[in-house]
Amino acid sequence: MRCLNSGLHCIIQNKDQLIEQLSLLTPEKIVSIFGTGYDEVSSMMGNEKMWRYDLCVNNEYEYNDEYDVVDLEALKNNQVQYIVFFTFTNDGHSLSRISLYYKDESGNIHEYTIFPDGTSEDSVIEHLI
Repeated sequence: MRCLNSGLHCIIQNKDQLIEQLSLLTPEKIVSIFGTGYDEVSSMMGNEKMWRYDLCVNNEYEYNDEYDVVDLEALKNNQVQYIVFFTFTNDGHSLSRISLYYKDESGNIHEYTIFPDGTSEDSVIEHLI
């Protein structure tokens, strides 16, 4: 596995450390910390502007989609450790939410969402079969 770009995500030791750092971000800090190696995608539900970062990816992994599709197979097969979507408000100057997708130790796929008011929600979206 390699981590794309230089920055915060290359020194992340675990999910909790990543979540703590994500909750502190503003749109300007996203680029300064994670770099410009994101894919700009649109929300399938509301056509919101989103940035997608794939963190700690296998060298062969490649993502190609114009929408906010989560590559569950890549998470399950350890091709990517974290997929993060930064969703912006209509004016594009502030975040409306941050969504982190990851596989836990048991193999379950989670969606961890951070909302603008600082609250968060962690839910299993796919159980290990």
